Amino acid sequence: MIRGAVLVFAVALLATGCGSGGNAPSAADVAPANARALLSLPPQPEQRLTRRALRYLPGGAAVLALVDRGAWSRAAGSRVQLAELADGRLVAYAQLKDAKRLDAAGLVHERVRGWTVFAPTKSTLDEARSKRPLSDTAWFGPASAAAGTSGLTAVAPGWRAYEAADGGARRSTHGRGHDAPQPLTRDIPPDAVAAASSTHGAELVHALPLAGLGVRPSDLAAAAPRGGVLYARPGAPIPSITVLAQDGDVVVARRVVHELAPGAASGVREDVNGLPLEHVATGPVDLLYGRVGRTLVVTNDPQIKLGGEHLEPDGLPGSTSSWRYVDVARARNALTALTLIGGTGSLLRRFDAEFAGLSTFLTFTTHERGRQTVTVVLT
Repeated sequence: MIRGAVLVFAVALLATGCGSGGNAPSAADVAPANARALLSLPPQPEQRLTRRALRYLPGGAAVLALVDRGAWSRAAGSRVQLAELADGRLVAYAQLKDAKRLDAAGLVHERVRGWTVFAPTKSTLDEARSKRPLSDTAWFGPASAAAGTSGLTAVAPGWRAYEAADGGARRSTHGRGHDAPQPLTRDIPPDAVAAASSTHGAELVHALPLAGLGVRPSDLAAAAPRGGVLYARPGAPIPSITVLAQDGDVVVARRVVHELAPGAASGVREDVNGLPLEHVATGPVDLLYGRVGRTLVVTNDPQIKLGGEHLEPDGLPGSTSSWRYVDVARARNALTALTLIGGTGSLLRRFDAEFAGLSTFLTFTTHERGRQTVTVVLT
């Protein structure tokens, strides 16, 4: 009889751990469904590089603003989940053994299904109560899976997912695209100070600061209809810039060259390191262009070669749809030489505003199962 009663009691205990009355497996099972965002914060503040990497991503600055507004939540001394409520106030969730730290910080708290819910005011806790949890929304599951579980993570309706840690950050959203090894990247020399590659020529327009160099973005995009690469190398008297385009149009390339040197004579066919290119003499710096097999070449680099050793940025996956890399110190030196001759000081100011204080910058875009992810890696 006693053994039977114990068994019934044990079954009852198990039952209370399941369903709506038991402990919630995640904070999303407690946070309200109309939350604007849910962040997961480690106990310690993010490194400077990690915060900066997040700022490069669309919406990343808004995520950091929430992190800073919810700095009080780190009083818990453990990983916390920070929810932005529908009215903009913030409430935190953590699994704590006791609430001594919260009491010391003057935070209001209560226990809800195994989680300690806390905030600066009791009215915020009252506002956070909801019969329908965030985990029941259609967007939360995919966004949470994309965000992962390490470092700083954030998810929001739409869906949008962020993850930031160790000097890197990534943002995932709905999006389709094709990732593949890009063969022209094997033609970027290892001494390139900046480089970009894309399967879409229009994306190359924004890869390097070309404003002020006399190139119309529409023409650059038209020269690379199936994508290509763009890179810069140190040079004398100015750095060299090269565009390589898959199945590029020579007629468009000729127009680009004319825009760069409107008064120059027509090109003369020459053998340049084994490459048959048109040589356009412009004075201190000459321009070269032409088709080599299926590759269109437009450059001011007299040492141009295709193949051989090539640039391999650390952290770059083998398959992407686009990427951009900058060796900041060396690129700045090259850009300084260009501004001294060309008078394009605005380029240097833009460069410093974007990259000052970094050693290297890398960003790339990848796709998986209807998800597009943009990653930023800083050193």
